[in-house]
Amino acid sequence: MISVVIPAYNEEGNIKRIDSELTPVLKKLREDYEIIIINDGSTDKTEEEARDLKDKNARLVNHYRNMNLGMAVRTGIKEARGDIIVMYEADFTWNPEYIKELISELKKGYDCVIGSHYHKEGKISYYNYRIFLSQAVNKMYQFVLGEKISAMSSLFRAYRTDEIKKLNLTTTGFNINAEILIKLLRNNAKVKEVPVTLTKRKFGKSKISVPKAILNH
Repeated sequence: MISVVIPAYNEEGNIKRIDSELTPVLKKLREDYEIIIINDGSTDKTEEEARDLKDKNARLVNHYRNMNLGMAVRTGIKEARGDIIVMYEADFTWNPEYIKELISELKKGYDCVIGSHYHKEGKISYYNYRIFLSQAVNKMYQFVLGEKISAMSSLFRAYRTDEIKKLNLTTTGFNINAEILIKLLRNNAKVKEVPVTLTKRKFGKSKISVPKAILNH
């Protein structure tokens, strides 16, 4: 089974897109799947929109206060029942169609497949100061770790569940994705990147605090 984990904080405008944009992609995989929405203490109608989804394979897990992305990711990993976990952004800045490619590559023997907009064949459809800071953070990780992975901090990934569940994760912030990848690499996990295009969100706004994220990294 495939577990798609979606951390969400004040994403009422995007959660309703699951039925029309994500579910059709997952059905085409012809595999059992579940969609786990981690409502991270939202103060808007994220919870209501999640409960109103028509896809019966979607289930809601609530944090009754905002605990930040790292805790939402860790809750999603704990809740996942599939043998493959796909982490997906609630803002739909990655086309759900890419999920098929991530899973296909994972089944070739990898432990983690990353959707990377920084891949030499990847694309970014817009630029702002957050993109440039993200590029700087990823370059820093490449230099410090001596790894050629272009997207050390990207959330959009597919994992083998047994590999990620055995990690002792401690991060609560946006640097959770770097922690996961670093610990997988320490365990000699096989990691691959595939090129994807990063697009601009249609609804809501980014929740990342740039100064705090930089300090955490």
